Amino acid sequence: MNSKSIESGGKTTIPKMVDTEELNRIKGHFMKKYGVSVDKFSAIVLQEMCEGFEKVDADLQKSISMIEEASQKLKGSVKHISFQSKWPAFWYAVGRGIPYFLTIICLGFLLFSAFIYEKRHSQEKTKNLTKTEQKHPKMTKTSKKKPKLTKNDQN
Repeated sequence: MNSKSIESGGKTTIPKMVDTEELNRIKGHFMKKYGVSVDKFSAIVLQEMCEGFEKVDADLQKSISMIEEASQKLKGSVKHISFQSKWPAFWYAVGRGIPYFLTIICLGFLLFSAFIYEKRHSQEKTKNLTKTEQKHPKMTKTSKKKPKLTKNDQN
């Protein structure tokens, strides 16, 4: 086997040289464990697989350590609150929810007020229009008549 540089994941690495003695140990290990003779090519393939698993294991260990660091940071930032009975927990939750409750009540009141104002305003307009029609009955008759179309308007 000759030593070539292999590119994996953007990094160029030079694999270690595997000598015949290492391959013989691999053959002996499988002969002892399974009672099966392994040829040289199979020993090479098994060695490559072992190297691949070593890389995966190293990446896995690195990920595990990163996860542990992140969990330690999270544990430090989360406040744990405990209560001795249900009532203090209930009042704590009520206290936490009061700002949201008041906001919802205020918005509801404002929307309801705007609705009432608009309804009264439209009723006043209707009353004013009715009063105007009662004062001027001729105006009502002319406004109800349909205009006649002339020949110029039809084109």
